[in-house]
Amino acid sequence: MTTLLNQPAVQNPSTQQVVLNNIPQTTVSAKQQSLNLLAKLSEERQTWESTVYRTSNEMLYSILQSCYTAEFGMRGGDTEANERREGLKAFASKLGFTFKDSTPTMNRIVQCVFGAVKRSRITTYSLVLREAKKRNIAVSDIPKFITENGGLQEIRLSKSDKYVSPKQKVEKASGTIASKTLATVSSQTLSQIVDVEKVGELCVLLATQNADSTFTVKAVSYGKTAVNATLVSVYGMSVSEINETARQTEAANDSTITSDIVNQIVSTVV
Repeated sequence: MTTLLNQPAVQNPSTQQVVLNNIPQTTVSAKQQSLNLLAKLSEERQTWESTVYRTSNEMLYSILQSCYTAEFGMRGGDTEANERREGLKAFASKLGFTFKDSTPTMNRIVQCVFGAVKRSRITTYSLVLREAKKRNIAVSDIPKFITENGGLQEIRLSKSDKYVSPKQKVEKASGTIASKTLATVSSQTLSQIVDVEKVGELCVLLATQNADSTFTVKAVSYGKTAVNATLVSVYGMSVSEINETARQTEAANDSTITSDIVNQIVSTVV
């Protein structure tokens, strides 16, 4: 009898299996998934703003990438896409946001995730993601897309008809100076540090201007960053000169027109 009491209870495999199968399985609807995702992104945004906002954009780009992913899941007219949009609508209502029917889904998501921040930030983030969508950028390439295009502000500005990208400025300035020669500089020291493989390429001479209008060369740089920065500066100088010339021409024309009008009045009076 004692032996029987000390024996371990015999498990019935079939009974155990039935018990496991009776455990209720929780299914999360697409709407709830949308709500959970947006809430999580909003929390990530708050963490980003309170920690590394001023020092790193990596987390910001990651959040924007997730916003892009969320919008991707809301495209189309299938049941899940509709439910996800309903989740977005419910989340916006919870935050007190209302949108016009014409407001793009991307703008709504960004507004919900970033909350009541400056309108300019919402506009910038939305424009960048909509531009990525327009170019069919893959979800995984969003951070790369933003970085390679000069950052959020550069992409936003590129939407303006008057915008000239740094690359375009470099190209225009290169063409402008191609046929210009201000001076030819040579010295024993320069000949020793010259890179013979860079013949015909642009470089930057760092010099000090002297009182007698001569220049003392301090360093030579073949670096692409230094050269391009200089070309961008040259482009700016050229544009300023063009604008000033146009202003002076316009002023001269106005002066001539005024003079002609005065002469006509005088002639009439006489």
